[in-house]
Amino acid sequence: MRLPDWLIYPHASGDGRALHVVRAEDEAPILDHLARFEPIYERGPIVEVVERPGPPGPVQS
Repeated sequence: MRLPDWLIYPHASGDGRALHVVRAEDEAPILDHLARFEPIYERGPIVEVVERPGPPGPVQS
């Protein structure tokens, strides 16, 4: 199983919270990673985002 790649963007308000953006095959590796931090960090629900579109397919005429 490939580990997810994480990008972390602190909130502009400086409230100590951050937006976490991750690419993963499914939620399992994300939940495993977040479970390590449960005692010290609060988290919101995982938001599903549409996969980035790939290269364009054949043009339909």
